[in-house]
Amino acid sequence: VSPNAVLKVSYMGYIEQEVSTRNKTKLEITMVEDARLIDEVVVVGYGVQKKENLTGSVAAVNFKDVASMPVANTANMLQGRLPGVMLTNNGAQAGHDSPEIRIRGVGTFEHNDPMVLIDGVESSVSQIAEIPADDIESVSVLKDAASASIYGVRAANGVILVTTKRGGEQKPTITYSGSIALQEATVLPDYVNSYEWAKMYNECWPSKAYTDEMLQKLQNGSDPDHFANTDWAKEMFRTAAMHQHHLSVNGGSKAVHYMISTQYFQQDGILRETANQRFNFRSNLDAQLGIVKLGLNLSGSRQNIDEPTTSVTGEGLIRYLTWFTRPTVPVRYSNGHYGFLD
Repeated sequence: VSPNAVLKVSYMGYIEQEVSTRNKTKLEITMVEDARLIDEVVVVGYGVQKKENLTGSVAAVNFKDVASMPVANTANMLQGRLPGVMLTNNGAQAGHDSPEIRIRGVGTFEHNDPMVLIDGVESSVSQIAEIPADDIESVSVLKDAASASIYGVRAANGVILVTTKRGGEQKPTITYSGSIALQEATVLPDYVNSYEWAKMYNECWPSKAYTDEMLQKLQNGSDPDHFANTDWAKEMFRTAAMHQHHLSVNGGSKAVHYMISTQYFQQDGILRETANQRFNFRSNLDAQLGIVKLGLNLSGSRQNIDEPTTSVTGEGLIRYLTWFTRPTVPVRYSNGHYGFLD
């Protein structure tokens, strides 16, 4: 052995060391444990990307490409951008528009939602909507058993990893973004007018519920309190505005990095008298104190949803609209009261 030889000492789970043998007859080597581990070891933990995941099926979305899209729910930005990930919207009611997400189909008999981790903290699909798109750095989806195995049985339906933006070593940077959009129903039913409806009603009832005099009033609109011509679909739905404003500050020194943001979001629902108002804030701080690295993620959301006491979907208002409304009933009577009888 050369007198100037260098010994390389390694062991699974410990930091590799190089020790010179020059002028030494006895060596005492103390191995230091590697808390983050080297390539041979896998740690079960949230939020750290593992090399093993790269051999599995992983899809990712860079939110720089989609952050400018004016959507009410951030989760909807994933639609059509990740192979093997299917998003289904069960409604567009303001404040209740979180999609159903399925990764490679249905994997279990009951609960089929994927596991969601936001900055390493287990969350839900609905909580993705509370994160402004401008705060998200990337979204990764682990789709197969190999890549999701480190998270255990909760990953049976796949894993969605959401990573938010963090500060860097730079001068403070202030960023503002905003958007205004209009929404409307894609398709509304085209109903017949009250005169045609009354004639078809008479064909179903031999007793001829609507006389010729009543039909005349429906046709000429001479008595709108009792013989109205109401298109209830147009009365219930509208073209609605939606706007959002996002402000963030990020920067830091060599020792401390920060990213602080806030967002205000206002959405008027396409169904009248519905709305969604939300205020978000987020603060991501990182500090390096010697060999110790500290991090603090603080976020919050306050939301106000205006909605009718009766459910909109299912057996609610839309069912009443299609089954029970009569075009002969006015929206309001001439005295200002809401109509309920013709």
